Amino acid sequence: MKTALKAIGFVVAVVLIVVGALVTTFVVRSGMLVDRGPEHVTACTIIDGQNKSGEDILIDRERNLALVSWMDRRGQVEGNPTPGLIGKIDLSAAEPKIEVATLADPPDLRTHGMTLYIGPDGQRVLFAISHPIGKPHRVEIFEANAEGVYEHKQTVEGDGLFKPNDIAAVGPRQFYVANDSGAKTGLEKFRESMLGAAIAQITYFDGEKFSVAYDGVAAPGGINVSPDMGTVYVAETQGHKVTAFRRDVVTGKLTHLYDIPLNSLPDNIDVAADGSLWVASHANAIALVRQFADKTKVAPTQIFRITTEGKPEAKQVFFTKGDVISAGSVAAVSNGKMLVGSITDKKILLCDEPK
Repeated sequence: MKTALKAIGFVVAVVLIVVGALVTTFVVRSGMLVDRGPEHVTACTIIDGQNKSGEDILIDRERNLALVSWMDRRGQVEGNPTPGLIGKIDLSAAEPKIEVATLADPPDLRTHGMTLYIGPDGQRVLFAISHPIGKPHRVEIFEANAEGVYEHKQTVEGDGLFKPNDIAAVGPRQFYVANDSGAKTGLEKFRESMLGAAIAQITYFDGEKFSVAYDGVAAPGGINVSPDMGTVYVAETQGHKVTAFRRDVVTGKLTHLYDIPLNSLPDNIDVAADGSLWVASHANAIALVRQFADKTKVAPTQIFRITTEGKPEAKQVFFTKGDVISAGSVAAVSNGKMLVGSITDKKILLCDEPK
């Protein structure tokens, strides 16, 4: 009897040690213990989200126009899903506001990551990831007409859209997709979310079919390309870093170049006109999850500027604990201004660009 009790006690002790180690690992990886310093926020005005949030934002710098992935994601969390839209903001307006950017939308549009391709002739092609309820993930492709209004042209589906989060165009029908999970089992999901296992894929669509461009990234939440389209940048959210890849323009394959550690959970990436990267990041994953469950809670918004000339260097240029804007997921800059969007906060900030 004593031997049996000792064995049970040993097993219980081992289980408690393992559980304790996992909890400690999760807390450390969440970022909640990291001192981000005092809040640092430049002068900002609020653009009303009209009961929707802007999870991703692109800036057409030639036209001084922002495009917004515009949807009530809070309603989705609360079990009241509504269709998504693509919005636009005229940054030249005296009082910028969000308006609908499309002539008509495809059925079941539920917008997520977006990307804009501008061809040599000036033709603008907009790509938007969509998650229609009960249907396969899609990429919806729009083209701007003579009046600058976007018209739907094509829907792309395929096995390369395993769990798409963000997208980066490199041609009028060619793009990369960051799938934010590669998990096919509960154990793989646990390894990915708790331990940062790098089991997700970046896929490439060549205009006709998908292929795997790179296998082995840690839950990427953002992707973008350099101005010359030779380098692809991936925000590995669970890897706590931004990774740079060399792009093979013929095959679409990616080759690892270097990592930029952030000690935070990066989301969308904006590539500025000077080639620098602006990365919105989640400084506290536990606070992020908590605010999804309780809309009265807030989560920090952290923004890094990463220089790409010489030795890459990341600098925190904007930080709020969540009272200015909560769960910020994107920062995009142009003409001395910065737009900040959020996963769930129903507003967009228009701020002076941090230095």
